[in-house]
Amino acid sequence: MKRTLFLAALAMLSLGSLNAQRQVTISLTNDGKARLEGFLPAQGSGRAVVALPGGGYTHLAVNHEGYDWKDFFNERGIAYFVLTYRMPKGDRNIPLGDAQKAIRTVRDSAAAWGINPADVGIMGSSAGGHLASSVATHSPFESTPDFQILFYPVISMVEKETHQGSLVGFLGDNRNDNELVAEWSNMNKVNRQTSPAIILLSSDDGAVPPLTNGLPYYEALVRNEVPASFVSFPNGGHGWGYRDKFAYHNDVVNVLSNWLRTLPSARNDARLTGKKIAFIGDSYVYNHHDPREYTWMYRFARKYGMQYQCLGRNGTCIAMDRPGKPDEAIYKRYTQIADSTDYIVIVAGHNDSSRGRIDSIGSKEFTKQLTSMIKGMRERYPQAQILMFSPWRSVQADTPDNDAALASYKGSPREKVVKLEAKVCKKLGVPFFDAAADTTVQVWNPEFRKKYFQSPTDNAHLNRRGHGLFLPVAEKFILENIK
Repeated sequence: MKRTLFLAALAMLSLGSLNAQRQVTISLTNDGKARLEGFLPAQGSGRAVVALPGGGYTHLAVNHEGYDWKDFFNERGIAYFVLTYRMPKGDRNIPLGDAQKAIRTVRDSAAAWGINPADVGIMGSSAGGHLASSVATHSPFESTPDFQILFYPVISMVEKETHQGSLVGFLGDNRNDNELVAEWSNMNKVNRQTSPAIILLSSDDGAVPPLTNGLPYYEALVRNEVPASFVSFPNGGHGWGYRDKFAYHNDVVNVLSNWLRTLPSARNDARLTGKKIAFIGDSYVYNHHDPREYTWMYRFARKYGMQYQCLGRNGTCIAMDRPGKPDEAIYKRYTQIADSTDYIVIVAGHNDSSRGRIDSIGSKEFTKQLTSMIKGMRERYPQAQILMFSPWRSVQADTPDNDAALASYKGSPREKVVKLEAKVCKKLGVPFFDAAADTTVQVWNPEFRKKYFQSPTDNAHLNRRGHGLFLPVAEKFILENIK
């Protein structure tokens, strides 16, 4: 599929005459009813925007909320795409699928179009704003935009709060289903991993009330500590888009231009961007009870525009099965890693060192299975670079004192496992991060755990804040040890 899209893009590539603007057109459906038209700047910054015009889910205002914006973005080095999406007629999955596919298509063709796949945003106006915010809050990793630009967006699906036509078009006969209404009132779906957003509207918008749509979405972003801007003009009504007769047109241009200029650009590292990275291990990789999107692993992959695969499993060991859980050991299930993966990161050992397991299996057997796993990875994924992280340090008693904690760690089963991991990795030339020796995560300190772990008694699983603390440490190690 990716190759087909890539070839189609090249086949339909054409050059404009005035500003060397290149134009591409991609059909997203076999009948051509959903299509993506792209306008690529001569000198690109790597950033891209996919625009979803409004129209109340009955038609599309493709000019002033679509094509008219192309020069604004191209002049700023931003690739610009207008999506002609299909009307839902009560089936929300139709436009949602078109919009998600549009994001994936831009990322799949990023190399051909000079785009950073980790810097692809979405722009939506009115009902298109509802669709854009739906993509931002309801999509899997590969379809989630990296930022949002929302003009006078429909957000709520509550009948008395929203635009009636958009509600009927999107939910159809299900518009009285309270669960669906809540699900697709997108302020309810914002979380800490939602993309940064700017919302622009008029205070006197009589079609889509700002107080029950754009404003609640902004408030939800702020509550979840997502960078967000909210700009309300005193008048102008609804649907002004890029129309220069709108009294505040120049203000719109200046505000959006400044917001885009100050929006952090995604990292573009030729070694990582667009590549596949798999994390395999235990509940630390799975993230136990918290969303995997909170982990430093997910955030690292997203930061560099990588394709992310999580192969963490609660309770798993490197070298032995657990009772009642056949084939759970990592050395047996590493073959689940996707083909053509570029980077494999092993984060494991916690369970091997718990409850006397390392003593029951023995150091020789542990070494044998870890060795066989890494050699097997190299044989099966010859192009992949492999790295390994040890588990945190374990201690016999809580203490805020690092020296006392280190003394308690000496001679423990955890130390035995970490030393064996380090020995195998050194022998096989695998970069190894000794998390037990690093003091960033002070697992021995009860006050630290209260703040950075999923519970005060947890000694294995970081919370969102903890993952954020460890991300730069892990990032530095990875960047220093890959080719």
